Order: sequence, then C-alpha cells, then structure tokens
Amino acid sequence: LGRNLDDAEKLTLKQLVELLKSLENMVKEVENMIMSKIPRPAIELSKIPGIGPITAVTIYAEFGDTSRFPDSKAARAYAGLAPKTKQSGDSESHFGMIKGNKRLRRAFYLAARVARGLEPFNEFYERLIAKGKSVRQATCALAGKLACIAYHVLNDGVYKGVTKKSFRLPKGKGVDVKDFDVGDALDSLSP
Repeated sequence: LGRNLDDAEKLTLKQLVELLKSLENMVKEVENMIMSKIPRPAIELSKIPGIGPITAVTIYAEFGDTSRFPDSKAARAYAGLAPKTKQSGDSESHFGMIKGNKRLRRAFYLAARVARGLEPFNEFYERLIAKGKSVRQATCALAGKLACIAYHVLNDGVYKGVTKKSFRLPKGKGVDVKDFDVGDALDSLSP
C-alpha cells in the first residue's frame, strides 16, 4: 500500500485474506460438485482452449449422437458454421453461413471469441486477419474449426490437442497485475 500498516489495519487485512481463501475453497467445492455431474465427453470438450464447462455441456447436448454425421464437415454444417454455396453454370461462390442449430452456432461462436486469444488458435486467427478477413469472419472461421475439433473429440472420446488453458490478465492503462500468493501475504502480516 506504500505505507506501514498499523495493528488494526494488519488484523483487518489478515481477516479479509483468510475470508478470501475460505470463499475460494467454497467455490472450488461447488465447482467439483458440478463437475462430478457432467458426462465424461463434456469434460473432454472442456479441455479444448476456449471451451468452458457450460459451453462443453451445451455442445454435448446439442450435438447429440455424432455417429449421424459422416464427417466433421457435416457436423460443422449442422452447427450452422459452413458457408453458403451459390452455383450457376461453371461459377461457384461462397457467402454467409447456412442455417443450422442456432444454440450450437452461438456456443461455438462465443468459444471462438475466447479461443482467438489462446494457444494454439491465436495463430490461425491472426493469419486470417492478416489475409484481410474481418474480425467477425475470422471468428466464424475459428468457430467452424472448433466445431470440427469438437466432433472428433466426441467421436474419439478424448481431446488430443493442447490442453493448457491460460488465464487472461486484465489489460489497460495503469493496470499492473502480478502473481499474488495469499500465503505470502499472510506471512508478511505476521509480527
């Protein structure tokens, strides 16, 4: 805080830190209880960077039995993340998205908004932006890629990609976030 704390302030701060640790433990306990109720395939889906437990359960519920799709392209189309194709004679053009399952499309789009800043998907996203694609187009393309990955995870029963999820720190002017260890903070308050 930039100044020495008196005994009352130290005691208050120590109690607040202990309360924070207690609340964190309660949250972990509730999260573990919720995770124990989630089906195994949805847990595998939540290992994909950008897809959290709620989105994973949504994807699992909306996709249903993936054996009805011949390949990942069909699953992507079912999710509404495949481009419309217009053909006339020898010409063919792609524009917009086909209609599909709107809840599934939304789940993948929101997951793509998170995943575009995470490894390994940020390189794919940045490459599309560098090619001149708009943010929305690049995000939709990433959502389609996530749909294909989710199809394979549900078919194989395991996610084989990068599983490390990074924690995004707040960014902005004057924000200086450092790793904070509650135990060290408590130790520093001890006389």
